Amino acid sequence: GTLKDLEFESIEKNFAILQGIARLLQCLIDHNLSYSDLKTQNLLYKCYDNNKMKIVLGDLGSIFTLDSEVFSPCTFPPCDLVDEKTKHNTETAMVWQLGVVFIQLLKDETYYRFHHSKAKQLTPNLKNTLDDVIVNNSLKNYKVKLNNDYEIDLGLLLKYMLDETSANRIKMYEIIEAELL
Repeated sequence: GTLKDLEFESIEKNFAILQGIARLLQCLIDHNLSYSDLKTQNLLYKCYDNNKMKIVLGDLGSIFTLDSEVFSPCTFPPCDLVDEKTKHNTETAMVWQLGVVFIQLLKDETYYRFHHSKAKQLTPNLKNTLDDVIVNNSLKNYKVKLNNDYEIDLGLLLKYMLDETSANRIKMYEIIEAELL
């Protein structure tokens, strides 16, 4: 099925899924490729008897070279849409999309505030929208260890993924290496 059809199980399970998707995206980055339409409808999964899940990318027509100017306005960071210079498929754009996928996995109703049609409303209200997601899902109750060094709450990690300034977004490898405590 697709991840859109997946029922919410737990923050821990969703975090493991998030990291699995990040590994897929890092593989693309390592080959100078990007995925321009990351959303739960384009992520396919299969469950195995040993409680393992395999995730693969669907819609392979959404794979382009990094920094290409082809992107999907549906999943592209709305704050980047405002600035003509940042309309490129980059790692930071994929990190943004991954953050929105995490919100979709939480089954949080605020997901729709991240739709491209709401870009003008979201950008000035991004902090409040993220705060709503963090509070609604008690993300501050979950701690994450970054770079084997310091602990932050899961809500702050999400804010790092969805920072309105693309240069401030966390790197994909940091998401992969993060440890949910």
